[in-house]
Amino acid sequence: MTKSQKSAEEQFEYYRDKASKATKKLFEAVVAACPGPHDPRQYRDGKPPWCAVCHRTSNGHHESEYTLHAQLSGPPANTP
Repeated sequence: MTKSQKSAEEQFEYYRDKASKATKKLFEAVVAACPGPHDPRQYRDGKPPWCAVCHRTSNGHHESEYTLHAQLSGPPANTP
C-alpha cells in the first residue's frame, strides 16, 4: 500500500468513526426528547420506521415530513 493510499484509508476510517459517533449522539437526543419510550417501528405506510409516541424516526425526522414529501412529489414521471 502506498503512502497516499494509506493516507486515504486513514481518512476514511477517521470520518466513518466521526459519523458513527454523531449518529449515536443524534439518536440519544431523539430518545431524550421523546415523551415516552422511543420505539420506532415499521408500519405499512411506506415511511421509514417511526415512533408512535413522538412520531419521529431514529434520526429525528417527524413522520409527517415523509407524507408531505410524498404529496408534493406527485406520481413518478413515467406514469401515464
